[in-house]
Parts: sequence; C-alpha cells; structure tokens
Amino acid sequence: MLSVKDVELKPLLTLIAEHSKVPIILLNALSSSNAELQTQLAVAGRIYFDLSALEGLAGLERQLTSLPAERLLFGSHSPFFVFESAEFKLKESALPAPIIEQIAHENAEKLLASTMPR
Repeated sequence: MLSVKDVELKPLLTLIAEHSKVPIILLNALSSSNAELQTQLAVAGRIYFDLSALEGLAGLERQLTSLPAERLLFGSHSPFFVFESAEFKLKESALPAPIIEQIAHENAEKLLASTMPR
C-alpha cells in the first residue's frame, strides 16, 4: 500500500556543489541508486544513507565497498518494514564491533551534534 516512485538523485550532485555543508540523509536510496552515484554523492558533500532498504546477505560488507562507514546510518523504516530485519543486518555482518557501533548510532549522534546550535 506504500508505493512511492524513486527520486532521481543525480541532480543532487549539482546542488551539493553550492551547499556542501548542508547534511542530507537519503532514505531508502541504497536500493534505488547505483554504487558509482552513491560514491559521487558521498564525496561531493555531507550525504548520508540509511540501511533500511539494504537487502541480501553481507549487505553491509558489500555497501562498504562503495561508501565509507561514516556515511551509513542505521534505519529500519518501521512500521512499514519489519524492525528486526534492520537489526539483523547489523547482527549478521562480519564487520568489526567498532564499525557496527559507528553505523548503529555513532554516525547519527555526530550528525545531530553537528546540526545543533552552539
């Protein structure tokens, strides 16, 4: 019942050049964009990707070949997706504990802290 057309992400590359300090979180973009575009976006500005739409075994490991761990955020898209599915993505990965912690909450904490007024 929740069907939304994917947004074209390529135009963001132009916008990021003008607003590189603005943090942007792309929800469900890992399944609707290719690795090359994801890498370009991550390098161009403060672009972050949530894991809610990441599918397949060793999905996190595969994703880290195109994106640095600093750009990945835990996301479940609950209640539309099953929360335990997102949680399992972290549990089933063979990544070191510090990387899991970074993705699970540290990246989000840093992102929130960087946007708070001082």
